[in-house]
Amino acid sequence: MNKALLKSIVANIRRKDRYRLEPQSSANPIATRIVSQLRLRPPLTEAQKSELKIKLSNRTMNIKGPIEDSPCLIFLGSTNDSGYGSISFGTRTYGANVASYLVNVGDVPKGMCILHHCDIRTCTEPSHLFLGTPQDNSLDMASKGRHWRQLRKFKRRF
Repeated sequence: MNKALLKSIVANIRRKDRYRLEPQSSANPIATRIVSQLRLRPPLTEAQKSELKIKLSNRTMNIKGPIEDSPCLIFLGSTNDSGYGSISFGTRTYGANVASYLVNVGDVPKGMCILHHCDIRTCTEPSHLFLGTPQDNSLDMASKGRHWRQLRKFKRRF
């Protein structure tokens, strides 16, 4: 990539509102890719967090889970195609586990995932959630026997 193009992209990004970054030209795929990687969303305010917490608490129920002395807080609202809870707030849709982590623990850094100790996809109990990289997520999935190849081998046996 030539230096002039990179300078124009950076200058354009600095001029735009930091929460709504748009490339100068949508015809330039490099600029579009760079801007999409830098896209930021404003953090939730305390008032928004309390409103989201109320919305989450209205859609959850305590159920005994696999972790001793710590029941799972199951999200009873809608789920996505993968079986994870999904909750809309404002103009954005959050995963129920991500929303619970945002409200109870803090922001999720870019490039990080929310993992479950209990392996229940609809669980939103903050003590069952922890941060990890995508690699940690894959290793966790494989170590607990939830990789698609492991599941396929299991299904063939029966």
